[in-house]
Amino acid sequence: MSKKGIKLNILIITIILCMMFLSSCENMITFSGTCVSIGKKFELDFKLLNTTYESWMTLDEGNKVKTSFEITEGSVDIYVRYEDNSIIYQGNDVKNGDFILEISKSGKYHFEVIGSNAAGYVHFNKIP
Repeated sequence: MSKKGIKLNILIITIILCMMFLSSCENMITFSGTCVSIGKKFELDFKLLNTTYESWMTLDEGNKVKTSFEITEGSVDIYVRYEDNSIIYQGNDVKNGDFILEISKSGKYHFEVIGSNAAGYVHFNKIP
């Protein structure tokens, strides 16, 4: 094989490898958006959610947590659990929601949002 042929083969292999690398980078993106998790607030606003986000809140009996979400693309599952892992709220493949979670027991609560090719928002805010 001539030097010109070898150079051409190396160029073709390099181009193929670059194309494979660049196309796989697209699948590695797990989140594009904002996440706020401070004290009594957990808010996710996302153009792409392909991962799990979670937050903990210490809440007292009688507290209320405003829960709202709107998913415009993809799939989102939401779980709210008490510290003993008992489920307070579970929503699978949710689309739209706006409601109040009433806290019946003081303790730590785990908020979990799992997305698959999702766009939209999920907000949890303790009502003062």
